Amino acid sequence: MLFRRRTLRFRQYVNTSVRRAIERLWREGISEIVVGDLKDIRASVNGGRKSNTMVHNFWSHRHLMQRVREVAEEYGISVETVNESGTSSRCPWCGSGEVVKCGSW
Repeated sequence: MLFRRRTLRFRQYVNTSVRRAIERLWREGISEIVVGDLKDIRASVNGGRKSNTMVHNFWSHRHLMQRVREVAEEYGISVETVNESGTSSRCPWCGSGEVVKCGSW
């Protein structure tokens, strides 16, 4: 019963947060959302017994992404999933590998 209550609260929080975020993006005129693909990101991580239990039993990236896609579609916003590999070392504006030296920032 406690697990079910926790799950329902989590899903309600996700639904509310996603809807508020998408509404704000829509008001700002955003037409596309680019999201990193986190598939298999937990496969090689071992944060200890307690941490692994919390991550694997509670976090639901698939549910979050499904809600983002559904709500964004309602507002006419497209959602694109991209590979996360190397995204921290590239400038989002010009694409160069020198984020610190980029004049766009």
